[in-house]
Amino acid sequence: MKGVLSDNALEEYNRNGFVRTGLHLEPATVQTIRAQYRAMPATASNWSYFMIQDLSHYAEGGWGEFIANIQRKLKARKIHRQIRNTVYGKSIYGTSDIVSEILEECVEGGLASFFSEVPLLVGHDIYLESDQSNSTFGYHEDGYGWEIFFQTEDDVTLYIPLHDVDASTGGRLIVDQQPDRNDKNGDRNQWLCDFSKICRDYGATDSSGQVTRLSVEKSGERKKIAQHFNRLLLERSLRNSSKPSPEEMQPVDSKAGEVIIFNNKRFHDVEPWKLSQNREIYIIRCFPLFDIGLTPPTEFLNGARCNRFLLSPGVPGIKGLSSMDELPPFVPIPA
Repeated sequence: MKGVLSDNALEEYNRNGFVRTGLHLEPATVQTIRAQYRAMPATASNWSYFMIQDLSHYAEGGWGEFIANIQRKLKARKIHRQIRNTVYGKSIYGTSDIVSEILEECVEGGLASFFSEVPLLVGHDIYLESDQSNSTFGYHEDGYGWEIFFQTEDDVTLYIPLHDVDASTGGRLIVDQQPDRNDKNGDRNQWLCDFSKICRDYGATDSSGQVTRLSVEKSGERKKIAQHFNRLLLERSLRNSSKPSPEEMQPVDSKAGEVIIFNNKRFHDVEPWKLSQNREIYIIRCFPLFDIGLTPPTEFLNGARCNRFLLSPGVPGIKGLSSMDELPPFVPIPA
């Protein structure tokens, strides 16, 4: 997280595994988030549908590929039902109409003071809703999927519970108090740079020379690129994971609308939920704009919008990216 968080925030992050910003959304804003997502049906959840066209899936072509695509879609729909029934009643990923309003409120409250010189791409927001019967995703670190395409080892999550959480309620976010122990994060995104080079070596670029998800999907070498992508993911997974013990994890008490910063690429978990009412969490994902050779998409694989706003050092408020033709202001990866 060096170069991403400010010095004070980085010190707190390395000490606790998260940063308590002291920022709280206005109660009216919290109610706006709740109202918008409560009005959506559970079928609006889209997490599992990203599996349908993930780059890591590939087949031999012809009838084999046709059958594999059908099987993948059926599997995704099955998992989609399982997620809703057992993990999260709602898990909605996209870029909602309210995310800019929420970001502006956070920036006005001083959010930018917790970041350093690296500009952040605000990729998408997430609404998660669960009850006592749901398990949530459990102890994990967020992986790398084709649905987002542009990700780093130093991603930033703005984590905002929509009600108070403490030991009496359960449902608290639990983070690793030594977040940078994991060797899988130690190469500062080199494996992503390697993947970008592979794409270029296979000529999977667009007319402007950029590696995009679309340019890879359209490439005649998609299968080979997918094989390399899986190989790199496997190599990363085989590194020393140094999973923290329960004693080394820390639950985070939070008030409704409180803005907590942590890195979702590090190990985290959620406590069992104790109340009869649903647990509601709102999240905004941000990606440091490291020059790793990959260009962010404007949509998820299912057409939901993503990657629209920038948080830049020294620039007041937020700036919207208009289209794929407007490249974000990439910067070198800090040493």
